[in-house]
Amino acid sequence: MMHFAESKPDVEMFKPEGQVGVALAFVGLMREGKYEEALALADSNWLLCRIQAQLWRHHRDGSISLEDLPAIVDDLHRNRAPQELWKGFVRAEAEQFVEAWRDADPATLGAASKRRRMSPEHDLVLLAPTGESGQGYYVPSATALPYTIAFLMRRTGGRWLVANDVGAAPPTPGLPPIWWTPADETFNGFAEAGAAPEPDSA
Repeated sequence: MMHFAESKPDVEMFKPEGQVGVALAFVGLMREGKYEEALALADSNWLLCRIQAQLWRHHRDGSISLEDLPAIVDDLHRNRAPQELWKGFVRAEAEQFVEAWRDADPATLGAASKRRRMSPEHDLVLLAPTGESGQGYYVPSATALPYTIAFLMRRTGGRWLVANDVGAAPPTPGLPPIWWTPADETFNGFAEAGAAPEPDSA
């Protein structure tokens, strides 16, 4: 694991039910194509946003109308129906994660030992390869490590679940959803929090 000079490891995080343990299990299932099993480790809001993102792409290519999108999203999210559409969604998602994380072997990943709380119910978990020695890194100050995967974890119902696998804030549902990553341009038009609304033009 990676150790930071300024803090002692929080061993609870590394238990199977801890933030790190759940994130590692999630990666392991996803890279093996076990998408539906991995969903048991994901927050419901994460799944909703994944469904919205995939169906938004179908809308953009003309296969689903904008008027039909909300009802289809809701049925997939709540009931995993219709069955054929759900199977297609799972298949496409599984292929995407297998490709993205094919080299992310949980057996060779370590986690930053310092707990990173993002809100009363959210923690950020950083996973990175432990290096050729398998002993990890000793990082005395803020350092960018190669091939790091960041997970936002949410504590809900007494469990830790994956809330976001690409951003450090919970994704915002919508058509399309917002993932809060630097490359996500869907929120560029959002007003700053606390900013006064711009006056209407005369």
